[in-house]
Amino acid sequence: QYGGLVGAADNVPGLDSYGPYAVGTQFVDNTLNHDYIGIECDQYSTNTLIAYNLVQNSVSIPIVSDNSSGCTIIDNVIAGISTAGAATIVVESVDGTDTGITVANNTIYNTNLPCIGVGQNHTNLTVENNVCQNTWYQATDIMGTPTLTGLVWNNNLYYYSGGTASFTINSVDYPFATWQGFGYDMNGFANQNPLLNNPSGSDFTLTSFSPAIDKGAKLSSTYDMGLDPSSTWPSNVVLDNQNDNGTGWEMGAYVYPNVIPPGVSIIAPTASSTVNGTISVSAT
Repeated sequence: QYGGLVGAADNVPGLDSYGPYAVGTQFVDNTLNHDYIGIECDQYSTNTLIAYNLVQNSVSIPIVSDNSSGCTIIDNVIAGISTAGAATIVVESVDGTDTGITVANNTIYNTNLPCIGVGQNHTNLTVENNVCQNTWYQATDIMGTPTLTGLVWNNNLYYYSGGTASFTINSVDYPFATWQGFGYDMNGFANQNPLLNNPSGSDFTLTSFSPAIDKGAKLSSTYDMGLDPSSTWPSNVVLDNQNDNGTGWEMGAYVYPNVIPPGVSIIAPTASSTVNGTISVSAT
């Protein structure tokens, strides 16, 4: 599903990949409004891509991976109050078969739910470079005591304007310092405003002073492309290469355009020597 407009589904996901024959499904550049669940990597699906979507005002969970393998949830913008659900992005597995799930570079705003929730056991779960603003005072929720083998949870930014964000494990809320002591978000930020341009007016791009600029982890080349600030849904989603802008990757879905011109160095001749000729310099 590319570039679609999906809304008002009745107690079913707006977009859903389900079953062992759902291999390599791609949900890209879509707009979803008021769906019960926005987009789902559903049971036994493999290598689903959920990218560059705008998901607004979900009734329950905006994006979920449930008993899937290789689900990639990247560079989505999720905004608007949800009236129910466990978290904004949920990675769950009833029988513990989720493996190789990536949740990266999403911008999440004002959802009334924890930013990211994890339930049951998982193998090789990656949660990186997400920006979570005013999602809920519980920024994250690891439900119960799951076994998380090969977990990478780092370089995320959390901000709750109503107070201090907490981080929940097995129904116990912890401050950010304790969360980091458990090994999560060692290069992340909490209680720091990401300085989005005008999120209440649906502009989730980064201002020039945003702490999310150049502070993201550089992921594999599979994830190079992020949203350009000029993007509109569903017909004009523009992508920029993270590697071509600034000195590092951004946190969140949007790239901050900052193309660094190539440098040119000229070595001076040695003292008292004479050099004749023409030098042609070009930069690309």
